[in-house]
Amino acid sequence: MSARAQETAPELSRRRTALILAASVAVVVFVVGVAGLVGEFLNTRDVIRRAPAYFIHSMYSSGTRLDRVPFVRPEWADAFAAPDRREYVSPLGGPGEAARRLETYLRLPDWLAPKEPTAVVILGACDERAVPVLARALQDADETVRACAADSLGNLGDLGVRTSAAVPALARASVDEDEHVRYFAATALGKVPDNPSGAVPALARALGDRKAQVRFAAARALCMLNAKAEAAVPSLAKALEDGNPMVRIYAAATLAKIGPAVAAAIPALERAAEEDLDQGARAAAAAALSKIRAGPGEPQD
Repeated sequence: MSARAQETAPELSRRRTALILAASVAVVVFVVGVAGLVGEFLNTRDVIRRAPAYFIHSMYSSGTRLDRVPFVRPEWADAFAAPDRREYVSPLGGPGEAARRLETYLRLPDWLAPKEPTAVVILGACDERAVPVLARALQDADETVRACAADSLGNLGDLGVRTSAAVPALARASVDEDEHVRYFAATALGKVPDNPSGAVPALARALGDRKAQVRFAAARALCMLNAKAEAAVPSLAKALEDGNPMVRIYAAATLAKIGPAVAAAIPALERAAEEDLDQGARAAAAAALSKIRAGPGEPQD
């Protein structure tokens, strides 16, 4: 054996040892990583499965008849005292981490991660990272998931999260084939004050919805936008003749908030103040007229 061969033999041995160690470390890291991902998935799925009640509570609070909601699970029927959805965010690592984990869960195939609507509900207690996830969920094939996504975007608005990026998706959802989706989409649009140009036209259109519950949600949402609802004045004037007194009351209240731009609606308000059969609607119209005529007060932003 040559001297050179004798000199390189220890090097080859050391190199083989180093390669074996590196491969072993890589395998350990891979196994640990996979175990971590599996553990994260199982934990996420467990949290989702422990939170089945909130959607039903939300639907119940909105006035929807549970016996007319075909996708309600029977075992949820008594779950009216639903907990705050935020308590399911902490076990997932907080708002930001929960949004990431739930987004990953919702991207998995259905055979591995069934699209539980409550996964979308929990996103409603996360932060701005949940907004694009919920906007995509508004296009889900399951109407329950779509309704939960719209409801969650509204809840994020209540929490002060900027949801303006989801306005185009919410506007499309406001004409969804499912009335519950339309209701929650209209409600959520009233909680995006920084994007009235996208929200107001959709809400004005929703005032003509065939379902009174959706028209009510649209009128209430416009009232929440205050003076920013100015573009909806013609639709609000027409809504003063709606068959639902709550729609008429909210329409009058919104016109009162807008200011001088409601001049074209004054005749309709006068008729409502004199002729409406509902005492509350008459009072709302009269109050709106009084405020408008007292002008030129500052419109509410």
